[in-house]
Amino acid sequence: MRILVTGAAGFVGGYLMRTLLQAQHDVVAVDVVPPPDHGRRDAGKAISAWHRVDLLDGEALSRIVKDCRPDGLVHLAAIASVPRSQAQPDLTYRVNVKGTLDLLRLFRRHAPRARLLVVSTAQVYGNRRRPAPVREDNVLEPGNAYAESKAWADFLALLYAERFGQEIMTVRPHNHTGPGQSPTYVVPAFARQVAAVVRDRATLPLSVGNLESRRDISDVRDVVDAYRLLLEKGRPAHAYNVASGRLIPMRDIVERFCRLAGIEPEVRVDPERWRPADESPALDITALRTDTGWLPRIPLEDTLQAVWRAELASDG
Repeated sequence: MRILVTGAAGFVGGYLMRTLLQAQHDVVAVDVVPPPDHGRRDAGKAISAWHRVDLLDGEALSRIVKDCRPDGLVHLAAIASVPRSQAQPDLTYRVNVKGTLDLLRLFRRHAPRARLLVVSTAQVYGNRRRPAPVREDNVLEPGNAYAESKAWADFLALLYAERFGQEIMTVRPHNHTGPGQSPTYVVPAFARQVAAVVRDRATLPLSVGNLESRRDISDVRDVVDAYRLLLEKGRPAHAYNVASGRLIPMRDIVERFCRLAGIEPEVRVDPERWRPADESPALDITALRTDTGWLPRIPLEDTLQAVWRAELASDG
């Protein structure tokens, strides 16, 4: 398949393109920024084209879709930071909702038989504890501007699939991490703090929020494999959950990095970071497993070791 990937330069985009190329798919990359050093070649196979274009530039996107006639789309491009979405709600809705709607229209016009995967988020379900794992047909309860924008994009994608018969799916992943993720996210942020103690050889306190909060955290390599399988085998007009099935207290993440570093630093709660303890709802992944055979493969310990090695190898 020739697959167009939006948000290709992002953390997940790099892993996704590598996975698609390894599976012998053809990749056309789109992002507002130029490709990273490895962006034009991966897995020994060249990316067909890299288009530097803003998601809100409808004319440029129309030309790209019309010219390359993709067989598939993975739509990753978004404002994905919750703090940024809260600070810039108008931009968040333009990018995450209008940007998605524009893409749906372009593919309906120029590539109506393409298979589309719109990447949503498990945050559309909110953080309320549920009595059972959340299924894809459960009510959505987004609790912030980012989640609300993603819920609207998710709704529009499935509406297009039902109304126009396009092969469109949405996917709702829980948290995922791996080497290369921005330290604005919690796992690499913890790794960076612990590494700073090791590098400085100082007894610095680790500044944390509420470590009793629990999150489902997958390895990004497992998540992008789910995206590939959904493009190949998923059922149109369906949403799919992606999750590891394990809820991990944030305290465990900090302690595991400290063990990897061989240190026992002081841990200090920062009032600015502290929030009441919450818990991501468990997700039911029966639909994904049934339709694609996907199951998480990479243990959390392996993921954290990979993040730790990458942080030690970086400049900090």
